[in-house]
Amino acid sequence: MLEASVEALFHLFSPGPLLAMLLVLPVALFSGLMPGGGLPVSVVVLSLAVHLDPWVAITIVVFHMAASDITEPIPAILFGVPGSRSSQATVLDGYPMAQQGLAGVALGASYTTTIVGGVVGAAALLLSLPVSRQILEWFGAAVSMPLTKAPALTTATASTPMSVSRKNSADPNHSRICRLTGRDRSSA
Repeated sequence: MLEASVEALFHLFSPGPLLAMLLVLPVALFSGLMPGGGLPVSVVVLSLAVHLDPWVAITIVVFHMAASDITEPIPAILFGVPGSRSSQATVLDGYPMAQQGLAGVALGASYTTTIVGGVVGAAALLLSLPVSRQILEWFGAAVSMPLTKAPALTTATASTPMSVSRKNSADPNHSRICRLTGRDRSSA
């Protein structure tokens, strides 16, 4: 495993990925400042990554996502408009703090939690890799695919407007959601 880590660092710090980081940095920082701007740029970056060397493509995609997360709290805190998924909760605390003149404190808290979360998450990922690798080898592709889709399906089912707004019990979609969520049809 140490060999693979050294080889990955060698590839990461070769001229191609370093040049890719320098080119993507201004685009990522600017797209993070625009509310909702990170996703369209990520789609363009992913479409370009198909034609590149795999190490450069992975570096571009990961670096774009990481660098755009740096500037996403700025519109959330200063304007009350979340830039993307990672700054939606920041609006709840950061915008009222900015209205009280504490925008710097809110930005500092946001960046501090980002750094601490990133370091702790990277350490947890690094420590769990040997165990995770064994678990993934036990599961085949037939089991891995549903496991990767389960969180998205659960979120989609729970956040469906039909589960809250439609009261018609004759609606087949309503009864299906009631069965999935375990709700009683009369109380939904």
